[in-house]
Amino acid sequence: MPEIKTKSTSFIYRNLLLLSIGLGMLALIYVLFFPGADYRIFTSSLFTDTIAVPFDRLDLKGLSIPLEVDNYLVFQEFKVSPALTRSQESLVFGLIFNLLAISGLALFTAFRKLYFVIGGILWILLMTLSNFNGLDIIAPSSNYSLIIIFLGTFLPTILIYIWGQELVYIKRWLIIFLGFVATAFTLFQLSPLPSPELFVSYHILVPAIGFSLIWLIACGHAIVSGIYILLARINQSIGIKISIQFLILSLIYLGILFAILLSLTGEKNLPTPTFNPLYLIAFIGVFGWLGVKIKSETDPELSSKTSVIQAIYLLGFALVLWTVWKLGIDSNEPGVELFKHILVYSQIAFSIFFVVYLLSNFLSIMDSGQAIDKVIYKPYSLPFYHVRIGGLIGLMVLTIYADGIIGVQVNSLSNNVLGDYYYASDQKLEASILYENSWTRYRKNGKAKQSVAQLLFELDQPTLAKQHLEESFAENPQIDNTILLAERLHRENKIFEAVFYLENGLNRFPKSPELANNLALFYTKLGRIADAQETLNSFADPISEANKLALGLKATSAQSDWEAGNTLIEKINTIPAQKLRGQEVKDQDNTILMQNAMAIGNPLLIEATLRNVFTSKSFENTSNDLALLDSLTRDPLYTDYIMSLQETASLRSLASKRIAESVKNLKGLAFRNPGDAAYYLQLSSSILALQLDFDKAAIDLLAALEKGFQNVQNEHLNILRLAGQNEIADSLRVFFELTENSINPAFLAIWADFHELMPQKGLEIWEEITDSESKISFGRRLIQHKSHGLTKSQIQRVAESLTEQDRSNEHLKIFLQNPEFTETSQLEAFMNWLNLGDELSANPYMTPLVLAAADRLSDPLAQYELLNAASEFNRDPILWIQKVNAARKIGLANYASAALEEMKNWIPEDELFKLQMTNF
Repeated sequence: MPEIKTKSTSFIYRNLLLLSIGLGMLALIYVLFFPGADYRIFTSSLFTDTIAVPFDRLDLKGLSIPLEVDNYLVFQEFKVSPALTRSQESLVFGLIFNLLAISGLALFTAFRKLYFVIGGILWILLMTLSNFNGLDIIAPSSNYSLIIIFLGTFLPTILIYIWGQELVYIKRWLIIFLGFVATAFTLFQLSPLPSPELFVSYHILVPAIGFSLIWLIACGHAIVSGIYILLARINQSIGIKISIQFLILSLIYLGILFAILLSLTGEKNLPTPTFNPLYLIAFIGVFGWLGVKIKSETDPELSSKTSVIQAIYLLGFALVLWTVWKLGIDSNEPGVELFKHILVYSQIAFSIFFVVYLLSNFLSIMDSGQAIDKVIYKPYSLPFYHVRIGGLIGLMVLTIYADGIIGVQVNSLSNNVLGDYYYASDQKLEASILYENSWTRYRKNGKAKQSVAQLLFELDQPTLAKQHLEESFAENPQIDNTILLAERLHRENKIFEAVFYLENGLNRFPKSPELANNLALFYTKLGRIADAQETLNSFADPISEANKLALGLKATSAQSDWEAGNTLIEKINTIPAQKLRGQEVKDQDNTILMQNAMAIGNPLLIEATLRNVFTSKSFENTSNDLALLDSLTRDPLYTDYIMSLQETASLRSLASKRIAESVKNLKGLAFRNPGDAAYYLQLSSSILALQLDFDKAAIDLLAALEKGFQNVQNEHLNILRLAGQNEIADSLRVFFELTENSINPAFLAIWADFHELMPQKGLEIWEEITDSESKISFGRRLIQHKSHGLTKSQIQRVAESLTEQDRSNEHLKIFLQNPEFTETSQLEAFMNWLNLGDELSANPYMTPLVLAAADRLSDPLAQYELLNAASEFNRDPILWIQKVNAARKIGLANYASAALEEMKNWIPEDELFKLQMTNF
């Protein structure tokens, strides 16, 4: 061997070797045990569904009208992204292989002539098989690439072997290193390919596989020989029968290998468990080192000196580790399967012959307790040649037994290598053809089939892509391809076909949360909530848990096992859950939730969060909240969410009891979005009905019916009857087959035209009511809406009829001490009693507050505008006459006359005349 002159140089070289093996071991562990090495990239895609939650309710004796608003439930489904190109990893592997190859060639210069020639032949053969001619230097598929590689890499090795035997190892390494650098530079400069460095780094995998498989075959009996060496050393000076122990351990090991072989060849329901044979690589490397060390130290007939043999072994071990990592990170399944088969074949064949060799030649001395581990390789006897020959024959027999599948794997893995290069260099058509050919040759090739489909989708060939996915489902089902196929069918509105594939896929892969969640969500879209819940019952991952909560809410609001989650999505879904259960939604929790959602920046999550938070009644920061929603509608990222955000703004106004603003916004949405107009108009109708404005509520409800509203309930019929639309109500009752409780005529007389009543007339009605419950309800509404036309004593008298709870309310007590709306303290008490916030004119039906707001304005024009805006909703006579007076003050006599003319529609002329003469 070339002498390593100094201890420091030897130390550095030895530790670099160990470092490469250590890092290679970590790389092997990564691809075997961590999901990040998988080609399949499942991403969580979000979508929302709505659920109606209670917001408010009108409860009067004989009439109940609920007001429900939509909150969002966030669901998560799995999508499949295209496989990563792994370009950076390929470049890293190319660098590692070249460094290991340079080290190996430098060591080969110290081999004897025959072995050096054999090594050179292997180098030339594997480089020829690596398709480097594909660099197309000077001409397509020309041999110039190979000539440059041979001249740059192996010619320096030959020159060193012939004339540089006195050179120390580091100098040999540097000379070969410079040859490799010159070769790479020349190839990259001359090749016309896009990214020739990627082409080389991907195709270097082929010689790496070749040398790695040679190492695996050479270590075919590594584990059984290592077991024997350990037993022999333990047995020194003890003298126990290690032959029996060795035979038992060997038979167990061979039994495990045969079980793995049967599993690899397709046998099912094996009586013994199996595992990934690649786990054995680490054990082969460690146990093999024991044999190599003894053999190199005791056998005088080796190909080179002891240190060279040991270094070559360690380089080969490192190369095997890094090659398996590269195959795993590329998801080159044919290459991985080739490694598995060769590993198992070689271990079975050589282990059997090695056991026979030991028992036939050393059985008589195995149990002696002497250092016999050192004699099994010395002398290099003819029987040990038989181990090698027999092992090779056994290898061929096992290859034939497996129908020569390794040949198919070699062909398929080489197609994958070239396909990976085309994919990484964005040559999509060429990549799809190669991946298709690779899968056609070898079915256990998931990345190739998924990549074909993904590339065809990108090439605008969806029909062909779908055919490939269907072919995959029929011949070799894959989780990712099943999800891709179902997603495509869903796009084509073939949801029942999508469910079929997902159901069959889940039967094949029952532990796949990806298939289970997507199937459950398809069930949800079909209204099969119970099936969706049952599908997810056995899964406990975070996405499944969040979807189960949302599905539970869709199924029933009264589920007893509901628990609030910790993730952002679970917290978003928790808000409607709390509302359905009548639980308090804390403002502090809402604030934190909004901050977290805004920090993530996902438009869908922000949309859902704002809807669920802003539909909780609150008077705090209303203007800021509306400004935020308005700013989002102008953000290009929220283009797809504009309508939803505008609806949320309307509901936020409703939550702060800005009734006029909310209703106007909803009608605007109905006008701009005809497809959803029915929903917005029926919601506006319910809001108006809760304000006792049944006429306008009926108008909006009829408009909603014209736009296609179908969810007609008894409360809708009641709205129509209170508005005098009895015939329409009767026809709807028959059409929708509803069982309606007829409204008491006395109820109609009390509530039908409540806002059109003069306050004194309302007081008379209140005095005539005999039913205590109705009297309390009417009295409360009378104070809320008509106290501007009542005397203090009348207000106090009506208040006495309220329930004990209302009469014990501190704010009501303060107001009743001096029911005067001109005094700020009394006005605040009145608003606090009704929980109205601090905007006097927010609700146009609160006439006392609207008039109080107008009185506080010094500008007559502003005063008129405020009264006129309220009169668009409220037909209170005093409100209208105040508007008439305000119009006259600013010189709008025509407007005043028009208003008086309109008032004649609900006020007799004599009462209207008296009303004008009254000084308010």
